[in-house]
Amino acid sequence: VGLAAGGAATAASPPRDGAGSPGAAHGSRPRSPPISSLSQRMGLLRARCEAQLGKKPFEAALAFLRQRSAAQGVRPGTEEWAQLETIVGHGNSDLCAVVEQLVFLEEVAGGA
Repeated sequence: VGLAAGGAATAASPPRDGAGSPGAAHGSRPRSPPISSLSQRMGLLRARCEAQLGKKPFEAALAFLRQRSAAQGVRPGTEEWAQLETIVGHGNSDLCAVVEQLVFLEEVAGGA
């Protein structure tokens, strides 16, 4: 609490982090900016997958899921997930769901 010019007590300012935003926790990660469009989201997913998988494995996984989706219109079963993990590499199996999300978003964007 400080004193104002006329001698009245004033409340202290809220604590600020290094970036100058009040009340932000120290050591917290900065938030990503919000994604404003479906096409922007698709671009970010594509870039992430290409960066982590490489262009050829990513394109192969994308083609596999597109073909699967067009043929059956349902999520891949256990056998298809095993095939997909073989395409992307077993250390990258977490990206299978990201590629699947991209295929879904493409279908949504195409139907809009």
